[in-house]
Amino acid sequence: MTLLSRAEIIYLVREITDCSDKSEAEIDRLIDRLEKGVLDPQITDYLFWNEMTPEEIADTALAYTPMCL
Repeated sequence: MTLLSRAEIIYLVREITDCSDKSEAEIDRLIDRLEKGVLDPQITDYLFWNEMTPEEIADTALAYTPMCL
């Protein structure tokens, strides 16, 4: 799995949240790419439930560390 860079995450978040000229299929494709490109399983929650900037979303997602049991 190739992880996204901060710049790529910010770009995708902006593309997803500015969906005025995109079809639902295009938005779904962008969300899928974002979900597959970060380790944080809550990435979509940040998009739709919080008042976070794209930069804050990227920083939060990149700071996530999976817990090893």
